[in-house]
Amino acid sequence: MKKIYISVSPHHETNVRQANPSSKAVIASASEAIQGKKSLFSRLLPFLLTLQGGKSSCYCAILSWIASLALAMTAIHKKRVFTKIIIMLYFVLLPHYSLNASAVVAKPPAKPRHLTVILDWFMNPDHAPLFVAKWQGFFAAQDLDVEWVNPADPADPPKWVAAGKADIAITYEPKFLIAQKQGLPLVWLATLVATPLDSMITLEDSGIRSIQDFKGKRIGYSSGEVDGVMLTRVLKQAGLSAKDVTLINIHYNLTQPLLAHQVDVVTGAMRNFEPTEIILAGQKPKLFYVEDYGVPNYEELILVTQRKEANDPALGKFTKALQQGTAYLINHPEESWQAFAKAYPELNNELNRRAWFETLPRFARRPTAYDAKAYEQMRLFLQQQGLL
Repeated sequence: MKKIYISVSPHHETNVRQANPSSKAVIASASEAIQGKKSLFSRLLPFLLTLQGGKSSCYCAILSWIASLALAMTAIHKKRVFTKIIIMLYFVLLPHYSLNASAVVAKPPAKPRHLTVILDWFMNPDHAPLFVAKWQGFFAAQDLDVEWVNPADPADPPKWVAAGKADIAITYEPKFLIAQKQGLPLVWLATLVATPLDSMITLEDSGIRSIQDFKGKRIGYSSGEVDGVMLTRVLKQAGLSAKDVTLINIHYNLTQPLLAHQVDVVTGAMRNFEPTEIILAGQKPKLFYVEDYGVPNYEELILVTQRKEANDPALGKFTKALQQGTAYLINHPEESWQAFAKAYPELNNELNRRAWFETLPRFARRPTAYDAKAYEQMRLFLQQQGLL
């Protein structure tokens, strides 16, 4: 049996490709009814109900023909029965036509907006809100596909964003201000870790009890720029200078040189990681916090983006999802840790588990709350130290 196929063109035109011979019987039946041999209404009603159920593939062509015929007969005979036919055709044909037309012209769903975030270091508990926002689908709910990338060097992230290689970078407040001064087109987007993590650490059995005891000691550092000016300020508070100590570059391996007594103090140590690592090694750490010795309070980890992209709606969606991720993390810390440990089995150890919970109180509850006064204080500090 041959069939009729109805398709909707881009211009919404209906095309009949081939008629079904069975339609002749329907047409003949309609003609017979019009000639008065049988009620047209009673002839068409069962057929129309069949069409509404979707059992005939030729309904569009036949209904179009009957509609035209009914309109003509209405004009000739002035009988209201034909008006009834047109009304029935409207309610039968329109829903099905609309459904099929929509299926033809509907656009495929838009792909989520892809955003690349370059981390300050490899993924770790410092980035927990980001992980939770992705794990819980908060980014996806904002039509975002967020990817994070590990840098080869912690100094790279701001440069990547400035060069257009990433949409967002995680960096440190002091380094962000320095990068701005150097001309990189960066703006603050949000805060991840709202308090300082930087500290100076020695071992409890070292005999060092105050900053004055740093005199004549070996101090290990990993980043000469910012850590250097913070150390200078701390020493100055105690009446000392860099000439009173021996500085040793130990790169990013802070704990082992201290445990091996290759240095007496390390600066630039993260207070949510290195102390725990020392404890797990069987030693007791002693910490000195830089903000207790003249360094302004600052935000340890922030997110920055290109100045020209600052008004991109996708970034607003990103920060909204980030805040949701932070809230969920605070409310469900153990569940979140278990998910993180499963996703990153290489980090599933006691050090990272403790760091996860140590960092919780330091995350920004309101990531987009910008403290202009605090940033100005840090800018002034860096200027006084000769970095701006």
